[in-house]
Amino acid sequence: MANQSPASFAHVPRNAGGHFVICLYAAIYRLLFQVYRLSEVGGASLEDVFERYPFLGEYFNEMRGHMPDEISWDDGTRWWREQLEIWESSCDEHLPLRALAEQAELDFSSRLAFMVTGLVEEDSRFGTLFAELQEPLVQRRPTLELVGQMMMDEVAVGEIDPWTICRPLIDLGLLDAPNRQSARSEWVLSVPSLLWDAVRGQVAQHPLPGCRYRPYASLIGREDLIVDDDLKSRLAKLPGLIESGITRLIVLRGLQGASTEDLLDGVAHDMGLGTLAIEGDREADEVSSKLIAPLAIMANAMPVFRFDLGPGETADFPRMAGYSGPIGICMGFEGGLASDITDKAITLNLPSPGIALRKRYWQRAFDGREVNDIDLITERFRLPGAYIRQAAHMALAQAGLNGHDSVALDDVRSAS
Repeated sequence: MANQSPASFAHVPRNAGGHFVICLYAAIYRLLFQVYRLSEVGGASLEDVFERYPFLGEYFNEMRGHMPDEISWDDGTRWWREQLEIWESSCDEHLPLRALAEQAELDFSSRLAFMVTGLVEEDSRFGTLFAELQEPLVQRRPTLELVGQMMMDEVAVGEIDPWTICRPLIDLGLLDAPNRQSARSEWVLSVPSLLWDAVRGQVAQHPLPGCRYRPYASLIGREDLIVDDDLKSRLAKLPGLIESGITRLIVLRGLQGASTEDLLDGVAHDMGLGTLAIEGDREADEVSSKLIAPLAIMANAMPVFRFDLGPGETADFPRMAGYSGPIGICMGFEGGLASDITDKAITLNLPSPGIALRKRYWQRAFDGREVNDIDLITERFRLPGAYIRQAAHMALAQAGLNGHDSVALDDVRSAS
């Protein structure tokens, strides 16, 4: 029945999904341990609970199949932590929850508190159990008091409390407590759904309003960027400067329509990261803004903010609590930045592309389609790179509408 080898979860796939499953079962074990402790002080026995909630018995029997036979409840909590550490040490892939713990300096109890809070997101039946454990409250989501008590080992009573355990998660936006007008012990905790998905390695293309996620595999590499050799050489040095701590904020200035985001995609690609592109002037509430930092960590992505400022205007971006990685800024030649990390900023200016670079932009955007007078198009339409891409796609559609077998100058003129 039991597997007593030092690696009980060697069969679990070494990826974010596998890590999520092990962490989920560790959280369920901690919940069952809380039920066991309550039974010792007059609460319902485990057998009674399993009878009322058969699904809990199924979870328990499955996890016991991986645990040593004669292990005690107290030793079981340590066993889950040790097994997680063994499994994580053998996994080289990006694990969202591990990355979050490392960057935001979360201890094991806080990680487990996050997973316990999210159990109801995974299985609604946990909500019924939470409601029973919290009577006379009728909440189907766990309260701060219940989550904190579950994470408190008996030896630590008096040294930590539920608020100490849950506060880092709330401050970082990992847990939300909408009823903050209530007594703090009765705050009802929930995990934002996009972060619960991110723990599993699932991030939507548009996870937040005005926000677009692009994974590493979809980014264009620096060698494929359409820029002059001098700027490409300077971009190549940025990952080293970031990793050494010399810089953290990369500001790219260019004309409206310049391909500044492409350049930052290249930097992120060099560092093995995706990007999280955010419109800086988007309307977002405090909760939404707070999610950017943990989402960037979990998605293994560099946040890239875009601002469109006028003369004398100053832009700011959300406080990236817990996030210690690089940040990109795309903006025009006007306006300034207000941030507590601007002292570690490097600013690069993207000049208007010359005729040779513009031709490469047009050729790439037309993607092998037949084009008449490509040299004349390049000479006449002096557009920045991103606008060339848009105009070329529209010109292809215009050519089809006009019944042309190839893109003509008039098609590009109409598109522009």
